Formats: sequence, structure tokens, C-alpha cells
Amino acid sequence: MTNGGGQQPSPEVIDATNEPLDPESKVEPRLEPYDPAEDRETARRRLAYGLLFLLSVIAISLLGAAYADWITNDEAKNLAQAILAPVVVLTGTALGFYFGGKN
Repeated sequence: MTNGGGQQPSPEVIDATNEPLDPESKVEPRLEPYDPAEDRETARRRLAYGLLFLLSVIAISLLGAAYADWITNDEAKNLAQAILAPVVVLTGTALGFYFGGKN
């Protein structure tokens, strides 16, 4: 049986693209078993950076709103206690988990 290019595929190669095989292709299949450590580190890094970004946006927004007199200082304090404190705890936990998991 031939594929669209008229070449004979080897028995261990499955070509579902129906394109001619490139004999100069340097792409080799992965032969080692899957290791989730790299994906786990990527997820931890994204979570930590995302929470740091969220914390920065909230803090800068509160300071900017208070400085521009859009909200009073008491309102900014109440918002910081209600919103900023839990985000600080989450960010600290995520950063501790991220950097603690590297050892």
C-alpha cells in the first residue's frame, strides 16, 4: 500500500497526513517516557506570576484611586482589608509552593 506520494512507508511508521514522507526530515519521535515535571513547573510558574500580577494591579489601583480622590482613605483601607489581604495570602502561599517545590 502506498501513500499519496507513492513512497512505501515502513511498517513502524503511521502516516495519517496522507502527505509524501520527507526523507531528509530530522524530527525524531520521543522514546523516553513522559515526565510531567516540566509541565508542573510551567503551571506553578504561571500561577505564581499571575497572582503577583493580580496583587500588583489591585494595589496600584487602590493607591491610584485614593490618590485621585475617587475613593476616600477609609474606603481604600476597607477595600484593602477586604480584597488585598486575601490576595496577599494566596500570592504568598503560591510563591512559597513554587519556590519550595524547587528543592
